[in-house]
Amino acid sequence: LVRVTVKDCCENTKLGYVYQPVPIPWLNNKPIPRVKKSKIAKTVEPTTLSTVPVTLDKVVKFVVNRPKKSRSSKQKEDEEEILVIEGIEVEKGKYVKFDVFVNDEDETEVGLDKTEYTGSFAHLPHKRKGNMKVKTTLKLGLNELLENLEAEDDDSVLVTLVPKFGGNDVTVAGSKIEFA
Repeated sequence: LVRVTVKDCCENTKLGYVYQPVPIPWLNNKPIPRVKKSKIAKTVEPTTLSTVPVTLDKVVKFVVNRPKKSRSSKQKEDEEEILVIEGIEVEKGKYVKFDVFVNDEDETEVGLDKTEYTGSFAHLPHKRKGNMKVKTTLKLGLNELLENLEAEDDDSVLVTLVPKFGGNDVTVAGSKIEFA
């Protein structure tokens, strides 16, 4: 018999496997924006979050003003521009998921391979007695996304929330951009 430990399994050469080193072409490829230099945040009439909280029973769009624009590469290295979606309120026993897009023109072609895709929020149900609600915040980085969209000089960004599951069970209180 041969004794094999977990630490031996972490290295393929110890197990007798040697793979040919090949380049991974998709590692550094970024999705191409559908529209170059989209000024969509200035042209669309979005839903305002003035009637808060907003239930995500349909696609919700709103404009978020950027505190700083046209930052240098050193400033981008020092601090990340972060989109903060505040006051996400969900019942503990419900499954909820929604996707977030920035400067998206058309919500009919929703796909996670689009450059405009920023991230997702998902809440898994917890077995608890009673109808307890959870209030949380979603933070998503914007530096690389704004570079890819060529929207670094825009005064504001258009944020689109697309409910995927359980949209009637989630409310959003507001949104802002901060630096960290």
